[in-house]
Amino acid sequence: HRPGLSMEVLENRLYRRLEHYGLSVTETVHLERVRFPMDPPLPDLMQRTVGFGGAASMVHPASGYMVASVLKRAPDLALAVAGALGGPDASPGHAAEAAWESLWPRERRRARELYVFGVESLMTLESRQLQAFFTAFFKLSPRLWQGYHSGTHSALGVAWTMAAMFRHTPNSVRLPLIRTSFGPERVHLLRALE
Repeated sequence: HRPGLSMEVLENRLYRRLEHYGLSVTETVHLERVRFPMDPPLPDLMQRTVGFGGAASMVHPASGYMVASVLKRAPDLALAVAGALGGPDASPGHAAEAAWESLWPRERRRARELYVFGVESLMTLESRQLQAFFTAFFKLSPRLWQGYHSGTHSALGVAWTMAAMFRHTPNSVRLPLIRTSFGPERVHLLRALE
């Protein structure tokens, strides 16, 4: 949701949802408030200070997940840095360059742009359209939606899932999604095609 919902609204929704399932809160031991920014821009891939995890914008733009993906990419990052530092022209600059290429190769950046395009497109939908969208999304084969949410799809895999999704959504969802292809959200689609 943009702008984000207030903590009061979210808390109220939580209690209503619990009540709907016949549950009630009898005691609050600890209250934790967390914010997960899902739309940070890519870091400057030319800088010599290499980020990792959230500091490298590795949050999945559509799901907000990050931990498994980060852990999976850590060994490749370590190998890239070690290789750059063990090479004949070893330098901090070469190590940073190798690290960023390991974290954000062109293919991964293209997939990310498609994810961002998808999220930005969803932000234009009304509540009922979103409900219809997600009902259709989870009717796709688990291979498609699990790959989409886990971030394991290539850019082509992301595009394939989006196309399959588009075919399965009702016209009430399709038309607003088509409009985003011509709106400001389109910049992400164009970047994915570069």
